Amino acid sequence: LRLKIWILVLSLGALVLFWEIRHPLDRPLEIMVLIFGFLTLLAEALPVTLPKGGQTVSVGFAIVYAAVLIGGPYAGGLVAAIGAISIKELTGERPSFRTLYNCCQWFVSATLAGLVFVHTGGRPLEISFPGDVLALIASAAVLFTLNSFFTLAAVAWANRMSFVQVWWTSVRSVMASYLSLAPIGILLAVVFRYTGPAGVLLFLVPLAVARLSFHLFIKMRENYMETIKALIQTIEAKDPYTRGHSERVGELARDIARELELSEDRVEVLEFVGILHDVGKIGIREYVLNKPGRVTDEEREQIRQHAVIGADIIKEIGFLKPYASWLLYHHEWVNGMGYPAGLQAEEIPLEAKIIAVADAFDAMTSRRLYRDLWTVAKAVEELENYAGTQFDLRVVQALVRVLRKKGCIHTGAR
Repeated sequence: LRLKIWILVLSLGALVLFWEIRHPLDRPLEIMVLIFGFLTLLAEALPVTLPKGGQTVSVGFAIVYAAVLIGGPYAGGLVAAIGAISIKELTGERPSFRTLYNCCQWFVSATLAGLVFVHTGGRPLEISFPGDVLALIASAAVLFTLNSFFTLAAVAWANRMSFVQVWWTSVRSVMASYLSLAPIGILLAVVFRYTGPAGVLLFLVPLAVARLSFHLFIKMRENYMETIKALIQTIEAKDPYTRGHSERVGELARDIARELELSEDRVEVLEFVGILHDVGKIGIREYVLNKPGRVTDEEREQIRQHAVIGADIIKEIGFLKPYASWLLYHHEWVNGMGYPAGLQAEEIPLEAKIIAVADAFDAMTSRRLYRDLWTVAKAVEELENYAGTQFDLRVVQALVRVLRKKGCIHTGAR
């Protein structure tokens, strides 16, 4: 219902905008709208899926932007609307309201970008340098910002998620690549001015290369995750009672970090490190890890080495190397009684404190070889009892707020 209301509002806005700016197109612009609309439709049919959330990007941005520069607000908006049509949605494979929403949001985004271009001194089909630089930059920024906003706002609203979180995980990592399509759009508009529709074919190859760069970037990120999961599966094969524990710790650490309003850069990295917090157990003998009875002092010291071993391992993962201390110190206590370095209070990185709380909570609420699982309420009570000695009080309080938001504990619970 929330999403349908949002679609209705946007549709009415698009209709009003269309009514206000509509005007007859001459023959060359009609041909341009048809050709560019088809190319955008083709580009949108071959998107690249972004991580987390299933959103997509395509090189259609460059084509729509070129249409705005060639034909102005109205012609650019028509090209964008045509390109947003999805065959799958028209044939019933996906909900038809998605096509309506995509057409409206693309039309509004492109039209407003065109209006910004014109009102900042730009002249459709007569681009000049350096006179039109401000207009070109402003219109490209508006097109990207509005298109991203409308797409991700719908996702955030429908799923009751934070818009900033959705935007950060879905678009932030490819924003530079996305905006790099703007120069291609400018060149496409210039070539069209001097050669007409035939010159557009020259840009099929660079657009295909741009799409490939999107795909390779996303694939590289997926390879990072596959490497991490392979490491975790190796550990879980040695200790079946911890199956799924690492990923749950990573997710919970992420949620706690967001509750503490850490930057999304830190949140994203913390989730990776949280997933890998036990990777050092790969260097601990299986007999010691799975021993049902009490461990000896020597065996306890072996187990404690997993934090050091884990930190050494993630130092070999390029983008995680600067954050190895988060893993190294996640068993430190705020009163200085933890390991491996006996750090205390603010000497311990906040991210390590977050992993410690997430790790302890999941361990207590999961079935283990030596005991049954605890209830959420009992685990929270235990964490609160040790807040200020073993755990950081702020982090424990943040965990409680996260659990309340998820409905795991009632508002009146401790």
